Amino acid sequence: MGVLVGKVALVTGASRGIGRAIVDRLARDGASIVVNYHSNEAEADAAVKAAKAAGGDAIAVKGSIMDVGEVRALFDTTFAKFGRLDILVNNAHAASPRAPIAEATLEAFDAQFNSVKGSFVAMQEAAKRMADGGSIVNITTGMTHLWAPNASLYTGSKAALEQFTRALCKEIGSRGINVNSVAPGLTDTDRVRGQVPGRSAGSGGGAGMPAPTGAHVPGKSQFDRMGTAQEIAETVAFLVSPAGHWVNGQFIGVNGGTVFS
Repeated sequence: MGVLVGKVALVTGASRGIGRAIVDRLARDGASIVVNYHSNEAEADAAVKAAKAAGGDAIAVKGSIMDVGEVRALFDTTFAKFGRLDILVNNAHAASPRAPIAEATLEAFDAQFNSVKGSFVAMQEAAKRMADGGSIVNITTGMTHLWAPNASLYTGSKAALEQFTRALCKEIGSRGINVNSVAPGLTDTDRVRGQVPGRSAGSGGGAGMPAPTGAHVPGKSQFDRMGTAQEIAETVAFLVSPAGHWVNGQFIGVNGGTVFS
């Protein structure tokens, strides 16, 4: 029997990429899952179908991380359907156009930090309503440990999420809730693939696309490839399971040994 049978998880930005891989993995452990999506209903429905086939239960709920009201409504829907919440994975994040600080627009700034505000509100709702003994995982990025030009809005907003993680783990730890940041390195998703010309998708498991070189990559994996969304999902699954519950307040780089320097 799966270690998450009877548990309910809410995963934001879950219709594709890392979020979808997390849904698939938690479903295999028996969790009931709220699959949040922004616009791609067909992909969200496919995620629900796959989760049910894997042995979990799932529903798809549309909602933008940029809209505080819609974020709160996700929690209302979760409790209306399942009656509880045990796991929150904050994965959704605004698209991040790259630009030097001198050229970045305030509209781009607002988009980045409004998405973090949505994740902050999700953490607030979880802190108020989550069952004791639950888990919160915030998906950040290894780039917060890098002096990265042209990515200040993205890395700055993710760094804020890491600080929220550190504070919240102290505030609700007495209820047995662990709170951690998982920071992927360069990961083979459709979004990343579109930013790296000439690269085809890698397969799961130990194989993968070679790590590109040049301006796209701040550091190179020791395995000489990108990570996979499934590898990120495995770490999340561990943290929200009983086996990983003693891990708390941590920044966990899941990057194949990428050197950020």
